Amino acid sequence: MSQQTKLLIYTFVFNEARYLPMMFDSLLAQTDRDFSLLVSDNHSTDGTTEVIDNYIRQFPRIHAIRPSKHLSGIEHGHFVHRHVVDSLKDYTHVMFLGGHDVVDPNTIKHLKERAGSAPSSALLYTDTFRLNFEGMPLECYPNSLNTSGIHRPIIPFIVLFGIGHNIMSSGIWRADVFAKVRPRFTCCASDHLLLCEAALEGPITYTPGGALYLRDAPTYVPGWRYYVEKHLPEPQRLKGCAYDFTLQVSWLLSILERCLGVSVPEALGNPTFENYFLSAIQLYFIRYGDAAQGFDDPGALVGSELYQATQRNDLARVLRLTRQIAEAAQPN
Repeated sequence: MSQQTKLLIYTFVFNEARYLPMMFDSLLAQTDRDFSLLVSDNHSTDGTTEVIDNYIRQFPRIHAIRPSKHLSGIEHGHFVHRHVVDSLKDYTHVMFLGGHDVVDPNTIKHLKERAGSAPSSALLYTDTFRLNFEGMPLECYPNSLNTSGIHRPIIPFIVLFGIGHNIMSSGIWRADVFAKVRPRFTCCASDHLLLCEAALEGPITYTPGGALYLRDAPTYVPGWRYYVEKHLPEPQRLKGCAYDFTLQVSWLLSILERCLGVSVPEALGNPTFENYFLSAIQLYFIRYGDAAQGFDDPGALVGSELYQATQRNDLARVLRLTRQIAEAAQPN
């Protein structure tokens, strides 16, 4: 049965004056403009604030906010997330749109209709393209992630090891899932781990029929250093890659426990369960290990106790190491 889709679109920006008008214009050109828009400006210095003020008059339901002071990128994201969650009682679905991104005119209509007819989906995403700074399409991202009908213990493997680029996060989220899925730690790959958490609440579904264009951020620089600096504030980066990956593996273990219905302590001594956890961790290091190159101590990962314990199939030691660090870490 379909339901009426009440959509909140949100964006948080800093110094996006060059591209922000294109984002606003693409929303004004939508065939379905029955949505609300939340915009947070992180004390921009390039005219972004004036751009927002100029467009406020053109949107019937726009709410502009800003933090009390300039924040790091991840802190600004958390600030906006709290505001979105506080507003969700009035909405069924949520969508993020970057200040330098644009959407085709029928995209919002398509996603709202699909969300209304697929109420069990945690999030739906559509055809997504990469734009360069001049607005030319560079590639179509692969639409490879669908979790409908997937056996629950396999979901982390499908999600975490199947993501080539995190285009799914720019889809349309069920509001209750968006409110429930929170970062467990501040760490690299947190956006992928959050997608995995969402997939435990309902299917992640690809739905052709719309077109979303993601532009490289104006600050983008190829390489792992940019990736790490984008995900982590400096005090966290200085703790090193081994610390960061321990947080990631701790988060992964909590997801695996929920999927399997067996805790890691309960798995110890059972070869089948131990292999499930250890195989996932080993694959995780293969899939995400290159991110260590973005830290000042990239070689520390393979020399870490956690990495060595995983290679020796010592799940009990992995559990001790992750617990020790995770319990000391400050949650978000």
